[in-house]
Amino acid sequence: MIPRLLPFIMSTSHSEPLFRHVTIIGIGLLGGSLGLALKKQRLAETVVGIGRRQENLELAIQMGAIDQFFLEPHDAVSQSDLIVLATPVETYLPQI
Repeated sequence: MIPRLLPFIMSTSHSEPLFRHVTIIGIGLLGGSLGLALKKQRLAETVVGIGRRQENLELAIQMGAIDQFFLEPHDAVSQSDLIVLATPVETYLPQI
């Protein structure tokens, strides 16, 4: 079964993005895959990643999953239209 929202997303993916800035907290398997999908479908102008290890975030940029990264969430989330927690919540709960 295809969700009702899918045709809308597919029809807008070739025009203006739904989001200007999306921030993904946790660029692992889930967050990285989401970043790749957002960029492939052109659903966001900018995808920002937040993580603990700079080398992993640099790799995510090389792979095309994110456009830029930060090591601290407060530096990235202030300009975001959408924030995705793709990591165990207790990891960032004290900072939220």
